[in-house]
Amino acid sequence: SSVPLNYLVRLRGGPLTQHEYNSRLSGVDGTHTVSVPYTDDSGTNRAYQMRYATCSQRGYYPEAADKLNQDAYAALERFRGREDEFVFAVFDGHGECGTECAVFARDRVPMEMACREFGDVEGYCAAFEATNAALRKSDIDDALSGTTGIVAHIRGRELYVINVGDSRATMGMTQTSESGVESVETFDLSSDQTPFRKDECERVKQYGARVLTL
Repeated sequence: SSVPLNYLVRLRGGPLTQHEYNSRLSGVDGTHTVSVPYTDDSGTNRAYQMRYATCSQRGYYPEAADKLNQDAYAALERFRGREDEFVFAVFDGHGECGTECAVFARDRVPMEMACREFGDVEGYCAAFEATNAALRKSDIDDALSGTTGIVAHIRGRELYVINVGDSRATMGMTQTSESGVESVETFDLSSDQTPFRKDECERVKQYGARVLTL
């Protein structure tokens, strides 16, 4: 199309020009390719190529056009000094101090994970709980603010996903039909922790919360 992109944005009803949209993006530094070593079932050392990229877009609030981006993320190669270990995480803050909460969790959760064993589910829970306790003791006002958290911990061919709140991890797999047509099928790797989930609804009510539909 010969129509300028900034015009296309407005033509489709968007409130932002392309320049304004781009100014809300952060963390865009291209695609990274890394080699991930692993040992296969026969004991042979192998490696596969993994590509990743990061991008964060500040939300658009007409009544608060300059509202800070409340998201924080981490993309850590060679986690704990291991060539085969990686951590990818996203934290979505909320409330007046949501940005500070998200940044705090981004810095603290990997540190808490580093001193625990890979694949230790109880250890992952302890890392999140320790982060929450440290946040409560910090100078950040978290009375009405906080953050979600979703972490993917990779070592070799193993993957563990840990989450709190409603940030979600998904996986896409290429499928080929009998006729040879390729498509991408997505799978959720986490379950949103919200009152829409029965067990979470019951949990918060046990602590005295009221769950209302507005």
